[in-house]
Amino acid sequence: MLAKFATTVLRPSGIALVLVAAALAATLLLRGLFPYPFLFLFFAAVMVSAWLGGTSAGLFAVFLATAAVDYFFVPPFDSFAINATDATYFGAFIGCSLVASWVSSSKKKSEEALRESGVQLEFRVAQRTAELHRSNAELRESMQAHDKAQEALMKHNRSWLTFRGFSPWEN
Repeated sequence: MLAKFATTVLRPSGIALVLVAAALAATLLLRGLFPYPFLFLFFAAVMVSAWLGGTSAGLFAVFLATAAVDYFFVPPFDSFAINATDATYFGAFIGCSLVASWVSSSKKKSEEALRESGVQLEFRVAQRTAELHRSNAELRESMQAHDKAQEALMKHNRSWLTFRGFSPWEN
């Protein structure tokens, strides 16, 4: 029970936490190089979180990234308050993060479904191939039995013709 909890909840959440923390650290280091906050690393963290951990990890990464961006990069700094001027910018960040999470997790689900379909197709092809081999073997056996029956019939006909006084080679 605990192992299932660890793999379904803790691991994806941990992945999201580590990736958003790495994005925060890198963005703080890059803060002085750009006039506006460089938030692309948060999008990458959200996308990778959703890819590796699924939808819940992606949404958790959106929450963490939103909190980090609000606290560190949206004025007033070092506060969770948002002024009216930056609310649109912040809303766009949240919207883009949610879309990035959705796209990434949807793509992952699609690829997993495609992979599963490929596995099922390979299984069905293997089944059909085995059925075809069995059918071919049965057909060969049937053809051999037919050839033996035909040969026996020809032998019987020759014997009958010989018994009746006809040469099997005469017309």
